[in-house]
Amino acid sequence: MTPATHSDRRIDEGDRGASAVSHRGRPYGVPRRYAAGLHRSGASRLTRAAPAAAALVLGLWLGVARGGEGRPQIAITGDAGAHSAFQVAFDSFTSSVRGWADVRDLRPKAGDSPRAGSPSGAPQVVFALGPAGLDQARRDFPDVPRVFALAEGDDCELAPRRGETGVVLRLSADDLVQALVGVSTKVHRIGYLASATTNPCGPRELEQALARRGLEHAGEKVSSVREGLQALRRIRGTVDAIVLLPNPDVVSDETVEYAVAAGLERRIPVVGFSPRITASGALFSVSLDPAAIAHQAAELARRALAGATPPPELPRSQRLTVNRRTARLLGIEVPQEILKRAAEGGGEP
Repeated sequence: MTPATHSDRRIDEGDRGASAVSHRGRPYGVPRRYAAGLHRSGASRLTRAAPAAAALVLGLWLGVARGGEGRPQIAITGDAGAHSAFQVAFDSFTSSVRGWADVRDLRPKAGDSPRAGSPSGAPQVVFALGPAGLDQARRDFPDVPRVFALAEGDDCELAPRRGETGVVLRLSADDLVQALVGVSTKVHRIGYLASATTNPCGPRELEQALARRGLEHAGEKVSSVREGLQALRRIRGTVDAIVLLPNPDVVSDETVEYAVAAGLERRIPVVGFSPRITASGALFSVSLDPAAIAHQAAELARRALAGATPPPELPRSQRLTVNRRTARLLGIEVPQEILKRAAEGGGEP
């Protein structure tokens, strides 16, 4: 129920009979002077005499009485406040659907006990935020259409899953390799870290993108940050660039610090996946915008409400950030085309 405006309060205060209680058949919230007209002549006479006033009063009354009835409901699952990117995506999604759907936030709060079974009242669509949100949506709402964001999905080939679609958390390997080749023509062999247990799609797509350009790769599969540091020590002298792929099991602040130091020492570029890594000394990063991803997911949610569940999609936009100071230290002249693209995205630390 929306709060009353100043003009609404003035109408109610100007007529003592207007209240939340019906008197003598008068509709709830309709002032006595308008209700009298309804009793004496009926709604049709009132409409003929003052169509604008009648439409306004009856429209306000019906809108309050319905309380949002008829608008689809979208439940949101996921980790509340677990990471700033999740909150940015949550705010963007709710803002995108505000004009045509109601939102029910089912993200567990700090201190909440795990839910037993599905919440009461099934929504029309579930928006699953992050891997935990996707697991929660599949468990609690197996028969409700699901739209996910900031999660990997199940298939590297973006194969559809019954009743489920979303925006896959995955960078375009081709864009990354194109930017790398654009800033350094001396790159021939690229080293990277990959998780031995999770996220197989990113490393596989990077290898394929490198192969399409005739470039070699030196990938290391590791299971922890410690193993990742050991792998960087092994490959640092054998590669022309180091690429850090997004995986918290493998990449940490310590990993970034070591990779940047090794890059400056060996005078080779380091490529990251967030503006923060660029600011830490990487030559550039290709990153995703959680707000744009959530807005894209809102479009899929609208389609899901219409009965369509298209295959999952890759993010439509990526952000490029460049560290000019690192470029100078490496003796690399970044092409104007790449600098322009970074400037358009606000991408210079």
